[in-house]
Amino acid sequence: MTIETRGFGPAAFWRDVRTVPNLLSLSRMVAIFAALALFLAGFPWAAIALGIAAGATDYLDGWLARRLGRVTELGALLDGVADLFVCLAGFGLAVETRVWPLYLLLLWGVRDIGVTALRASAAQQGFALHSIFLGKIATNVLFYSFLVLALDILKPWGDGNDTARALHWAGLAGAHLGLALFWAAAFFYVAAYVRRYRSVPRSFPGSRGEGAGKRVEEQVEPIGPNVPDGRDLDDPSLQRAFPAVDHETPLAKRRAKPLERDAAGQDDAREDR
Repeated sequence: MTIETRGFGPAAFWRDVRTVPNLLSLSRMVAIFAALALFLAGFPWAAIALGIAAGATDYLDGWLARRLGRVTELGALLDGVADLFVCLAGFGLAVETRVWPLYLLLLWGVRDIGVTALRASAAQQGFALHSIFLGKIATNVLFYSFLVLALDILKPWGDGNDTARALHWAGLAGAHLGLALFWAAAFFYVAAYVRRYRSVPRSFPGSRGEGAGKRVEEQVEPIGPNVPDGRDLDDPSLQRAFPAVDHETPLAKRRAKPLERDAAGQDDAREDR
């Protein structure tokens, strides 16, 4: 999969916003909260229909992005945010209606906050934790569980019968399975983070050009073409090992300047006295 990287800044951002896949992702975020509002306002079947349509765009936007060659960083962000909104709305509604227990919402929230923090730390270090297929499966299982949840709340086949009980336990089982897969995917993210921790060379803040990719601890100025370290300029053994090296390098001269200034200041003070 190739991510489009033409241009940068506001122009590139608004160009990516206007692509069809990203507009679908944005519409899914709006549709999620519209469906939730319709459900709470007393239009449950309209809410379910809108929710199903919004869920379909989760498959359509990714397919179109790959088909049209418009896979972008913004699209990946919007897709993840839309999935987060779906889970937040679904678990929030389940807990509010007392159909599912509160701990399911907490398990989802802790896991999602942890993975978000891992990805933020990875980005600061210069690498990415990409979504894995197991996470996609977990998301789909949860989405179908939310659909069963809506039917469990509406109880179109009545309450207290075998069908109602089967719907309730099917939705609850799907939620637990989806969360179990979510946490399993999180352990893979943690393993990937640990494996790549500090693997990308770090540079001085604000460094540019030559040497920008070197590690901080490697940014030591050599005293000559064959001398690896400039911290022992007065070491006789070092001078014997590198007799051809001019030890009056810029580093040595810079270190000597403060001493020269101090000596000059002392001489001036003695002359004044």
